[in-house]
Amino acid sequence: VESATVEDLFNDPRHPYTIGLLMSLPQGKWHGELKAIEGQPPDLYELPRGCAFNPRCKWAMRICGKRIPMVSNVGNNHEYTCWLAKLEGL
Repeated sequence: VESATVEDLFNDPRHPYTIGLLMSLPQGKWHGELKAIEGQPPDLYELPRGCAFNPRCKWAMRICGKRIPMVSNVGNNHEYTCWLAKLEGL
């Protein structure tokens, strides 16, 4: 879904799944409730059509359930696949 250096991944996440994972991490001396990504991970034997994260993505669009987006290269070995990122310029 997204591949980058650790620095780029934390400072400039491009895919909604990456953003969700980063938001689920505790921050500093934080003692509150962790934010989970809603829904269940897909069955690896029966992946959904299109983007595998589509059923759990709060920004999913119709095309996300139909086609897998092409890989976008941001530079510095930072790549991701997301229709929203392509349309919105994330």
